[in-house]
Amino acid sequence: MILLTGVTGFIGSKLLSRLPAQDVVAACRNPERFCAYKKSLYFNLDTDSYVDFDFNGIKTIIHLAAIAHSSAGSEMEFNQRNHLSVLRFAQAAADAGVRRFIFLSSIGVNGGSSSKPFAHDDTPNPHDIYSTSKYNAELALKEISIKTGLEVVIIRPPLVYGKGAPGS
Repeated sequence: MILLTGVTGFIGSKLLSRLPAQDVVAACRNPERFCAYKKSLYFNLDTDSYVDFDFNGIKTIIHLAAIAHSSAGSEMEFNQRNHLSVLRFAQAAADAGVRRFIFLSSIGVNGGSSSKPFAHDDTPNPHDIYSTSKYNAELALKEISIKTGLEVVIIRPPLVYGKGAPGS
């Protein structure tokens, strides 16, 4: 079973529609924006309201929930939502026996621009509060992985766009 966070977001809503419904539990913090879904739950990562969630049967978490646009918050808000809440959530998942945590980070962790294509082994150079918060989450997830054995997968996508994309 997969627990998918961020299902009301641009990427999350698209991914949710493509995953087999019987294999997914959809999680979101904003039930007013959430369309009816077969297996859904509401929790707010910022307030740790998932602490009573029974992770039993969840093998993989795909964590897409985040704030993404620089106008969306202060440095403190980005750090809270994109780093600290991820750290606590991943630790709770690891403690409950979840095997894999897939984290959607950002290509911005590599820098704002480059004269050559970015590579997986480039030295991180986050260039704004969003990419810094994502990088800090990556570092925290790697520590949790070392301590607990949780398999952590970090994806740094470039700008994702398409019909209805709210961003750049």
